[in-house]
Amino acid sequence: MIQPLPSLPEPEQRAALKPYDCTEVYTLGRAATHEDLLRQQRKGRAIVTPCAACLARQRGTKDSRVSSLSSFIAALHMKGGYVIEAATGRRSNRLSDWLVMCAKAGEMLGRIAQGSKSAENGRKGRIGFGHSDKDILTMLRVMDSRTYKNDASRINAIRKLGVEPVPKRTWLATRLKLVARERGLI
Repeated sequence: MIQPLPSLPEPEQRAALKPYDCTEVYTLGRAATHEDLLRQQRKGRAIVTPCAACLARQRGTKDSRVSSLSSFIAALHMKGGYVIEAATGRRSNRLSDWLVMCAKAGEMLGRIAQGSKSAENGRKGRIGFGHSDKDILTMLRVMDSRTYKNDASRINAIRKLGVEPVPKRTWLATRLKLVARERGLI
């Protein structure tokens, strides 16, 4: 059983299944669904897959994907079948093997569920506002002033004094004084 994934293309999955001499190869999503596999399952038959993560539904969050994998394996075991992971030779009907398979699948499903840009964004970090020292001092003066009744009026005052872009309330409350200290302004 194969399911093309971004990190594991179909040809690589087919190559991993070759040593097992499978009689039928199903492609999840195209030729078969989870329900089809369970319907055809007989007691004692094994499903060979390149890795356990290929058996999970490929939609949703990491947790929903791991949950779909666990529920599929549980239904398969109820029918008397089991899964063999071609990459490692582990079997789902052995508890110690299944725990390792599930942990590795969880890691892989987490990486797949992240999206393509998250690693790139994590490396770059957040881009700062780029305020000048004068802007920082202006924001500090407004935030420390008792003239303004609430944060909305403070933000409007900062905008009227010509500071652009105007940060949100949380940044003003948590980061403004840290940035001013880093620059030696206070």
